[in-house]
Amino acid sequence: MKIVQSFWSKPTVYTEDNSEKGFFQRGKSGGWLEKKNYYISWALSCLQLKKFYDNVELVTDRIGKEILIDQLQLPYSNVVLELDCLNDYHADLWALGKVHSYGLQKEPFIHVDSDIFIWGKFGIENSELISQNFEKGNFYNEILNQFNGHFKYFPECLRGQIENTETVHSINAGIFGGTNWKFINKYAREARYFVDQNIDSLGKIEIGKFNVLFEQILFYYMANQKNIEISKLIDDTFSHYGQWIVDFDGVPHKTKFIHAIGSHKRDPVVNARVVSLLESNYPEYYKRINEVFN
Repeated sequence: MKIVQSFWSKPTVYTEDNSEKGFFQRGKSGGWLEKKNYYISWALSCLQLKKFYDNVELVTDRIGKEILIDQLQLPYSNVVLELDCLNDYHADLWALGKVHSYGLQKEPFIHVDSDIFIWGKFGIENSELISQNFEKGNFYNEILNQFNGHFKYFPECLRGQIENTETVHSINAGIFGGTNWKFINKYAREARYFVDQNIDSLGKIEIGKFNVLFEQILFYYMANQKNIEISKLIDDTFSHYGQWIVDFDGVPHKTKFIHAIGSHKRDPVVNARVVSLLESNYPEYYKRINEVFN
């Protein structure tokens, strides 16, 4: 199975002035407590994936290659430079880089976020469609209703959910993919069209919430509409994630999968554990990142 990671640099590397000069010094931290920890997470995620999968590909842009490949020398099997085409989009549309990467695939694949660390294969590689788990929450209903008042276009599979009194569902796309890459390509085109048709309305909405809608909710309901099963790494549905999702104490025997999702990236303990794992297991990469960012 091909593993894919994607890094669109605009949401995290650039600052408000969109300047490339000194981007190592002025870039954002990707949700982590420090910018350096963001790239330590990238390194640990990539290196752990390489322990269990031979083919780990990076889809990125010119600046992403300069950071992850030229500077940090992460050992990806292949590097695809395809994300510079997105640089006219708003930086807060951070999931667009992932969606574009999904649409490039022409074989079975699993896309893995850079805040995910594994100690074993996923075990669902032969599934038609793959997600980390399902999510549900009234806040998804609120997103749909809020955006409905501003958007001129909604995909057909979402229209029935706009006034739905039942709780709206979503996938978690921490891991995402499957063997049915043709359906995923179709989904990626629809997600991109959804964004493009509503570009003029971005100033009226909370753009960050739009990512959840065009990446996760849209995928769930497109697959549902076509009666295609989505396999889940974690066979539960969540509205929030507790400490179990970052159970470093169980590594490597009890815990095989960690996702430092959302606010967990702001947890000093989680930051310290990720740093410690890279330093102890991959000291040459830890040293290199410290040299680049100090």
